[in-house]
Amino acid sequence: MKKIHSLLVYIPSLFILLFSLFPIYWMLVTSLRNPIEIFSPSIIVLNPTLENYIGVITQTHYLTTLFYRQLFNTIIIALGSTILALLVSTTCSYAIARINFIGNRIVQRMAIFTYIIPYSFLAIPFFKMMVYYGLINSYMSVIIAVTTFTSPFCIWVLSEHFREIPIEILEAALIDGVSKAQAFVRIMLPLSTSMLAALATYVFLFAWNELLYVLILTSGAEMFTLPLGLMWFLASDTIPWGLLMAESTIYSIPPIIFYYATRKYMVKGLLSGAIKR
Repeated sequence: MKKIHSLLVYIPSLFILLFSLFPIYWMLVTSLRNPIEIFSPSIIVLNPTLENYIGVITQTHYLTTLFYRQLFNTIIIALGSTILALLVSTTCSYAIARINFIGNRIVQRMAIFTYIIPYSFLAIPFFKMMVYYGLINSYMSVIIAVTTFTSPFCIWVLSEHFREIPIEILEAALIDGVSKAQAFVRIMLPLSTSMLAALATYVFLFAWNELLYVLILTSGAEMFTLPLGLMWFLASDTIPWGLLMAESTIYSIPPIIFYYATRKYMVKGLLSGAIKR
């Protein structure tokens, strides 16, 4: 009976896994095909070639001439958004969790309630605000946008996490003459490394894949990020599918590396803040 139950669980799970991974496999297979075999229905590459990857890396095709610039822009926005979002989230969460003021719980709930507002509804207000402050067509405009949309979740999770840290640890540090700011930096943050790593991964992946606000808040090919560069392939008269799949594969590598570098913190970190004891 247990074997039948296991089969009923594992077989559908395996099917779902294969169904989910097949697009990734097909992307990789297509990137290894030459232009003649690009539309071959075979799921196996008969004559694999690195021609498409060489074309992306050497920037020989007109659609790949700004590949390194797009990669640089994407990295700057992703890292900048991660740093700013964590800076804003940690300080706000610490204030909500450890400073007694009227309505601190309400503030925490309001942070997560902002997710009710559709993502695209704030596009025009954001554009006008960036124009007013002279930040349009800059890295900072996109970084601020990403921080705005990722900070509420980070604040909600971190607030619960900071509340779970025993107050006695903080009180002992204050008795020893440590200021509240020093206690935050020397005690609260080191005890929250798992949570911070998990949230850093969340913000990084969000920023890495951002397309809408890059398209709205920047102009000119020099400010393109990789998602926008990949979309530009689809606007071409003849789509070079091999190059598109090769660049998509390269585009997928940094998030995978970032995830694997922090994967051991992901479940532990998110659960420690989301589960209320």
